[in-house]
Amino acid sequence: MLKYWLLVLALCPAFADHGGLLTVHFVDVGQGDAIALRTPRGRWIVVDAGGGRAARDAGRRIVLPYLRRWGGDVAMLVFTHPHDDHVGGAAALIARLRPGEVRDAAFAGTSPAYREALVATRDAGIPWRRI
Repeated sequence: MLKYWLLVLALCPAFADHGGLLTVHFVDVGQGDAIALRTPRGRWIVVDAGGGRAARDAGRRIVLPYLRRWGGDVAMLVFTHPHDDHVGGAAALIARLRPGEVRDAAFAGTSPAYREALVATRDAGIPWRRI
């Protein structure tokens, strides 16, 4: 997990304006992860999107309202790995927040939620890159 944080922190200078602070938000999604970094310019880098699908979708129920409450665009959505408790809420975030790009560790994964996130990324025309 440390290598993922180092990667995310390495990406942050591209979004900094050097006049403010980078803040890290750990969003409580129950099982799984959703971490949001707010850049000095008020944009978000979201790392994972919580778990679930349909009525249990943490991305739609928890992460989306959290980010909207704070305001700002999502510059990047990052998937650390394709387990449902990390990417289960990603498709909803992609559809509603339209991140500027999606970065993915691109581990082999067959979970339905991971596939939905990849399809949502493709269908929205959002640039996807393996990291």
